[in-house]
Parts: sequence; C-alpha cells; structure tokens
Amino acid sequence: MARFNVNGLEAVIKDMHRLGQQSGEVADEMLQAGAAVVVESWQAAIRAHGHIDTGAMLRGVKPTKASSTGGMRSITVYPQGSDKHGVRNATKAFIANFGRTRQRGTGFVTEAENNAEEPAQAAMVAIWDRFIGS
Repeated sequence: MARFNVNGLEAVIKDMHRLGQQSGEVADEMLQAGAAVVVESWQAAIRAHGHIDTGAMLRGVKPTKASSTGGMRSITVYPQGSDKHGVRNATKAFIANFGRTRQRGTGFVTEAENNAEEPAQAAMVAIWDRFIGS
C-alpha cells in the first residue's frame, strides 16, 4: 500500500537527535498528529471518488502503531480489516486506486496523500514547536 513521506523536516530531525531520548515521546505524538491528518484525507478522497459500497473501507482507514525501522520511527495509514464478506479493505483500496481489466483506477490514494502532505507536516511541526518552546 502507499507510504506517506514528508520532505522538509530535516532541521527538525537534527534537533530531535540533539535532544536525544527526550524527543521519543514527542516523535510519537508528532507521528500521531500527522497520521490523523492523513486519515482525514484518505476518508475525504474515498467519499469524493464514491468508493463507499458497504462503508467498511472508509471506516477501516486507520494508522498503525508507531514502529522503528533502521532507527526511524514511522506510522502507516491505510484501510485495515475486512468487510462483511471477508474482502480485505486494503485490497479494495488497491483495486479502486489502480484499477483492473474492466475497471479504471481513480488514483484516490495519490490524491489523498498529496492533499495531506502539507497539513500533516504543519501538524507535526506544531507539536515540535510546542515541545521546544517556540
């Protein structure tokens, strides 16, 4: 599924490394704030493109728990779970986004993530600014 990347936070990341362990909880809070924005954007794109059949995919859009890979904390937002027929919401999102033989893809995931990038970055920076007392 799609992965959310934010560019332009290099200075914040350097500050976090300087502050060391104190920033761990703040990093998770920042990730949660950014993820909340991405969830809203995904749900808006799902509604805008009419991808609401049972509503399971819309309700399933949630962030994962924060995890570390290679020293970097991350959260992934995607439609989790399955609908009442056992069809995975992530699979439905993939097909709706990219299409299949007789179904044109809408590109709603790319749209959702592009629309979320700046507001998510602003939400994360606001948490950081509050932490450092700016």
